[in-house]
Amino acid sequence: MKELNLVYCLYCKSLKDVRCMKSTFKTGFIQIQGINYPMGICKREEVGGGNASPSSAQ
Repeated sequence: MKELNLVYCLYCKSLKDVRCMKSTFKTGFIQIQGINYPMGICKREEVGGGNASPSSAQ
């Protein structure tokens, strides 16, 4: 079975390849369709300035 190296980005609210992540949290996980994925922040937010925060998106 092929291992998927996916991480859930808190800013993009989508699964990303682990190589695209700026940081991955060791204790944060999200369950999607019965599969646990680690959470983190992707590099795209570093380039975009990262002005938005996950809690401010309402």
